[in-house]
Amino acid sequence: MHFRYDYDADTYTIATADGDKGTLRSHTERNYYYALGLGKRADNPKLVENPGYLN
Repeated sequence: MHFRYDYDADTYTIATADGDKGTLRSHTERNYYYALGLGKRADNPKLVENPGYLN
């Protein structure tokens, strides 16, 4: 998306951008979650690390 501000008119416009140019994006399962980290897992040993991160 492109956000543009027209200073003279004091208005904003929003336009969608075709940034992928028709290609298909693929994301690994790891990209859907953050790592919990050792600190949180140490606080609660029942937690299991999210997929794609080292256990």
